[in-house]
Amino acid sequence: MTERLRFVIAGFFVGLAELLPGISGSTVAIAFKVYEKFILFLSNLKISNFSFNFKKLNHKFDYWLGESDVNDLIPNMIEILEKNKKIIRDDGALISAEDTDPKILITKSDGSYLYITTDL
Repeated sequence: MTERLRFVIAGFFVGLAELLPGISGSTVAIAFKVYEKFILFLSNLKISNFSFNFKKLNHKFDYWLGESDVNDLIPNMIEILEKNKKIIRDDGALISAEDTDPKILITKSDGSYLYITTDL
């Protein structure tokens, strides 16, 4: 069976699973070993639709990345922010040095990142 045919058949059963209560389309995609390709296909489809609409508004992005795509950039960013006194340590967490109420949490005390961290 060709890869394309397997993908089409899997897509049919994923769609069918979504109609039936108690069966996950994702589980079916995993069983057919097409889950990653299916997610990649949907991501690309979504991005192409977004870029088409943004182009109509005369706007474009240089990069289309998600939060996890920038995780490797965060340690260097934190170093720069600390050096420039933009963030301070507070009970092991990093917070913005700006005087705000409530304080703006940049990283948790266990070092984990938040959405705001990846947005920075």
